[in-house]
Amino acid sequence: DNPIVTFLIFAVAFPIAETTVALQLYELLLKSFNIPLGVRDYRNWVVAGFIGAGAIFYHIYAKSTVSGVPNVNVLLVMFVIFFTECILASHTKEMESSIWHHILNNSLSIFFTVT
Repeated sequence: DNPIVTFLIFAVAFPIAETTVALQLYELLLKSFNIPLGVRDYRNWVVAGFIGAGAIFYHIYAKSTVSGVPNVNVLLVMFVIFFTECILASHTKEMESSIWHHILNNSLSIFFTVT
């Protein structure tokens, strides 16, 4: 129950791992369907929506095994976070900004949950 360790795990380690996996899957889906990277193609937005939906199912499973059924508002936020990460990566053509985006969101979540 060390707050520093909790912060490092949930605000740094998890976002790096989750964002890396999500964006690798996003890139794989784009390549599989021959969709060019870029926000001007609506198909990027559709694939980002699928990644966001997948993140919801992942978090439903993860939360239900740890603390019961997750809050619907939290799941909506998860969708938005993963969706925007994909769109951000598609726009910037790199992963780092999306990782920082996820770290910031998780840090704020932990800060406002604890305080």
